[in-house]
Amino acid sequence: METLRLFFLEDYDKNYQLESLLRDIDDAMADVTDPGRLEEYNKLIDEVNASNAEGVQITQNDVDLLKAKFELQKAQDAYEEAQNAKNTMRLARDASGNWNYVYSQDQSQSEDAAQALADAQYNYDKLLHEVRDESSQLWLQTQQEFYQWQSEIDQSRLQWDLEYRQSVE
Repeated sequence: METLRLFFLEDYDKNYQLESLLRDIDDAMADVTDPGRLEEYNKLIDEVNASNAEGVQITQNDVDLLKAKFELQKAQDAYEEAQNAKNTMRLARDASGNWNYVYSQDQSQSEDAAQALADAQYNYDKLLHEVRDESSQLWLQTQQEFYQWQSEIDQSRLQWDLEYRQSVE
């Protein structure tokens, strides 16, 4: 039971980290105008608030996953913004052969945003994998401890039974 107590975050630590994450999400939402993207941030806020509710115990891994989800969301927003941004003026020929200035996306900015999105997705997936492995290890360790305690109890019972039989004879 001591292991489980140390496994979960203390309330003050949980509150501090999640409130800090909520402030960061609010700051990021200030720059978002797309209602669909705002809905994604609101879902993340709901998830953070559910984790921050009174009596809910969470681990550092839970907080790290929420932070990684937020970073992935920000990277997705930056990528979509770079894809939709038309901030570079270039000279192009139209269908009738006339030259006109047209606005297009900055290719290097778009490539940087795509790389940042790929990095954020990789970090999130890697963290999920690490959490899954750690949970599996903890489960196996807990299972081994249970079987060890069960074996000790069985041996104590056998010893007690042997002593009882000897005292009766």
